[in-house]
Amino acid sequence: MGHAGTTNACASMLAPALAGAPMSDREPESLLRRAALGLWFCAIAALGLLQFYGRAFQDGAFSPGTTAWLWLAGSLVLVILGIVLIVRAARR
Repeated sequence: MGHAGTTNACASMLAPALAGAPMSDREPESLLRRAALGLWFCAIAALGLLQFYGRAFQDGAFSPGTTAWLWLAGSLVLVILGIVLIVRAARR
């Protein structure tokens, strides 16, 4: 029985804080915040391209194996996905 009163008291105290300001009064989110996932995908893709480079030139000459090509393919997919997400965020 003691928990029910405590829960209602906590809920009534938190209700104004959780409600926040109306949507019209809020500042619009920055482009950096909206495009964060796309930028993160592009950064991960850059690391993948470094892996491709390291594996492709492992013996000193350009001779990529299957693993290197998989790194390149995955990186290109992430770059495309990241750019699409950044463009979508910029349009909002």
